[in-house]
Amino acid sequence: MAIGFAGYGSGVEPKRTRLPVHITGLLVATIVLLIQDIDRPGSGFITVSQQPLVNAAATIDAFTSPP
Repeated sequence: MAIGFAGYGSGVEPKRTRLPVHITGLLVATIVLLIQDIDRPGSGFITVSQQPLVNAAATIDAFTSPP
């Protein structure tokens, strides 16, 4: 979408402006940082609880252990 916006902005105006290029770079950097933040669930802006994974591991362990 950002690349399309940059191309549209460059094609519509006779004078080329750098704003679409800067917006594209900002969007790409934001996506990279978002992926990096999601990859570390215990820290960062987005935090995800690991309790469901712990519960699932305990259930699987209880199911596979001999009585």
